[in-house]
Amino acid sequence: MPQEEPRRNISVLWPRLALAAALIFLVEELVRVALWVAGWRGFLLTFVEPSLWYKIGELLIIAPVLVLLAYAGQWERPRLRVFVSRTRWLMWLGAALNLLTLVILSDRFWWSAWLPILVIMGVFTPVIVRELLRGRQLGKVRLLMAAIALLFVVNYGLTWPETGGMVVRLPALKPAETLNTAQQWRQDLEFLVSELTRLHADPFAIISEEEFFREVEKLDREIPELEDHVIFARMMMLVASIGDYSTAMQPWYYKGLRQYPVRFWRLSDGLFLLGAGKQHQHLLGTRLKGIGDFTNEQVCEMVRPLTPHGAGSVPFDFFMVNIPEILHAVGIIDDMERAPFVLEDSLSNEFTVYLQPEEVAQEDWIDWRQLKPGWPERRKENYWYEIYPDNKLMYFQFSRCLEPEPNDFSEFCSRMFQLFDEHQLQRIVIDFRLNNGGSTGLIQDFFYRLNERAWLNEPGRLFGIADRYTVASAMISAVGLQASTEILFFGEQPRPEPIEGHRTLSFQLPNCGVKVYYMQSDEGRKYSQYDGDEMILNIDFPVERSSKDIGRATDPVLDSIFAYIKHREAEEEQ
Repeated sequence: MPQEEPRRNISVLWPRLALAAALIFLVEELVRVALWVAGWRGFLLTFVEPSLWYKIGELLIIAPVLVLLAYAGQWERPRLRVFVSRTRWLMWLGAALNLLTLVILSDRFWWSAWLPILVIMGVFTPVIVRELLRGRQLGKVRLLMAAIALLFVVNYGLTWPETGGMVVRLPALKPAETLNTAQQWRQDLEFLVSELTRLHADPFAIISEEEFFREVEKLDREIPELEDHVIFARMMMLVASIGDYSTAMQPWYYKGLRQYPVRFWRLSDGLFLLGAGKQHQHLLGTRLKGIGDFTNEQVCEMVRPLTPHGAGSVPFDFFMVNIPEILHAVGIIDDMERAPFVLEDSLSNEFTVYLQPEEVAQEDWIDWRQLKPGWPERRKENYWYEIYPDNKLMYFQFSRCLEPEPNDFSEFCSRMFQLFDEHQLQRIVIDFRLNNGGSTGLIQDFFYRLNERAWLNEPGRLFGIADRYTVASAMISAVGLQASTEILFFGEQPRPEPIEGHRTLSFQLPNCGVKVYYMQSDEGRKYSQYDGDEMILNIDFPVERSSKDIGRATDPVLDSIFAYIKHREAEEEQ
């Protein structure tokens, strides 16, 4: 008997320790959000912010559940019934606060799915527990409390891959179109610096910590004197200075930026205007020679510090060339309402067009390939297919690794391969060009249907197309295809991708609402440790894109594949 007393003490002690730890965590979360809201709204308005109501409601609901779980085996049934009767009003108040928060902020919380769960728990838990206690079903009470506690742990545990710890993200406060106070920009800057340096795998692998914070302090001092778009551009430059190809601020999330009705693209021999609004489609195919007094090369050099530019990165500076606020912020133009673009036509004639910012509807954008009937149709869908009967070939354009609705890609693959079989096709081309990723596992449905047709896994049956902008999940999917099949790849060489332990995540700035993307890693690995630990897609038949392609009636990469097919058929006939 003396030996059983320590065991009994331990069995009593551990639920209380777990209870204390959970309550400390809940209070810490409440205080953390309260301090953040106080800094954003001011102390007097802190308690009228719904994001704080959520944390208070969560504490009122979860705390009684944890107490019941810890003491259900020690208290007598009458005492448990008294506890439930006295705390049910607290749980119902917590449910009301969470319901109010859900109604007001349903479009602002990434974790809004947790709110209705809290409301349901707060309303029904005390009612169910009281009925179970009346029926003397104490075991079911403990089981119910354990299930709720597990749900609580799972909810916060799911944030581990994104934050490196069991800390729920701060609320994404509703972004403003313009930020009128230096205080708001300084809050965004403070949040940006604290989160980026906390969450990034190795923030000071390229830039030194001293240099980084020197730039932060300089921007913080100058914020009251700068225009909004200049502050935003400086913050973009600060993020990009981390120096890897995953870490960046995306300008199109900021409502304070506009665009000119033209889009440029980098080919092997320069920047070319390959997209335009309907009113400017006559400019399609022209080469950008410069903007104002600056040459094409100087423009890109001035814009590049705002974009990811680490080792192995693809320069995306040309995406910024049509944003007036960016061009003004870096000193390329003075008048954003009348920007002088110097262009060159196919006969080498230079001319200047003065463009003003305007909003172009998505359906009014003209892509230069739409004027080339021999090229694959440029569609807005994430994936689509087209049959080339002369070559007995199914062309599958995989523009993005995302599906608009659950199971959409699986149904798409079923339809595509059904047509493949009905038309008795013999070859498949999967085009990864311009695919910037999404879900890595989405390609599995395509793999599955390939495996059902083992005869396709032969040389000359499967073809892939990639370019320098095939990145992230698209790159990983392409490498997986190359490793497991006899596929032949045509096109341009994409950048390498880290093999494992790396992922790109994001957080949102509370005032301007812009997402900041950063590199995260597993097991404490640093960015510098990825050197040489990369997956590479081998291009079997390189085909670079150049200005010559603009004048072609057909896609040169597809032409190369068709030529390969004809050459192989001729060899087989001999």
